[in-house]
Amino acid sequence: MKLRREKEKKRMKGEERKINEGEKRKKDVASKAIMLESFHDIFPKDIPRGWPPIRGTKHQTYFTMGATLSRFRKCWKGRILGLLSIVALIFIVITT
Repeated sequence: MKLRREKEKKRMKGEERKINEGEKRKKDVASKAIMLESFHDIFPKDIPRGWPPIRGTKHQTYFTMGATLSRFRKCWKGRILGLLSIVALIFIVITT
């Protein structure tokens, strides 16, 4: 008898928790809806579906076999050498 009562109490507590969780979810949904309504003027009403159309410019990089990608040679050209500090030059030399 006592075990049955305890089981019923546990079951009732579980049901109360479910009810409380359901009420919390409803409140959360309502609060989110209120928050979204406050931003209604920011978002457009007719949002286009899918990806935006491809524009006229397409960027491509062509690689050739055996070519090296070295930044060391570029730093010696023109004013770039004067703009770089000694530490930056050492770093470039070490990394390439």
